[in-house]
Amino acid sequence: MIPLVTDSFDVLAPNLAGHAGLPRPKQPHTISDLADQLESDMDAAGFETAHLVGNSLGGWLAVELAKRGRGRSVVAFSPAGGWHPGEERVIKRFYSMRRMARAAQVVPPSALSGRWVRQRALRMACEHGDRLTPRQALAAARSALQCDLADFVGLEAGIEPGRYLEVTSPTLIAWSQHDRTIPADHYAERWRQELPAAKWETLPEVGHVPMYDDPKLVSQTITSWIVSGSMSPDP
Repeated sequence: MIPLVTDSFDVLAPNLAGHAGLPRPKQPHTISDLADQLESDMDAAGFETAHLVGNSLGGWLAVELAKRGRGRSVVAFSPAGGWHPGEERVIKRFYSMRRMARAAQVVPPSALSGRWVRQRALRMACEHGDRLTPRQALAAARSALQCDLADFVGLEAGIEPGRYLEVTSPTLIAWSQHDRTIPADHYAERWRQELPAAKWETLPEVGHVPMYDDPKLVSQTITSWIVSGSMSPDP
């Protein structure tokens, strides 16, 4: 999806600790710890502020960075964190996603040649896994395995009450219509309480990782919000 926006914007796409092969801190880390790392990445790249975009944990982090004054605007796709302490549902779903990813990793791309097979194998991540090629589906599975689920130990309490009430960056929360991992019915309400000034959209016909389903829709959502982000969001 990144190539769809690089013609219009300079893009920094850092990886998180414990993701994409990067080591994770020895102790369970919090949303603040992860945001510290991203701020360092922004500083190193010369980004004092930026239009912040993230999906899932990345969406939560985009809001966290905006709280620190680093965001000109925010687009959070199905942001994580909208659960209450003692969360188990999301953790179980991520483990389910990893089991499917682990199974996909040991098969050749030819085994994913069937459109129904790809759709079923990626159903926790996206609505239309059949739109990915077999090699793309395999790459998506390998990417999922590079996320360290031990991260949840420090994030299981979800959003700290009142933490984001003073965020002033124009914020769009775009929730995937068919999100099976963090469905809006269960996890959107806390975000509505914590970001009362945010504008909300439902992205049609996409799953938890909407970039897999419809990268053009995602890039258009980002671009449109950045262009109109100087306007006051609807309450």
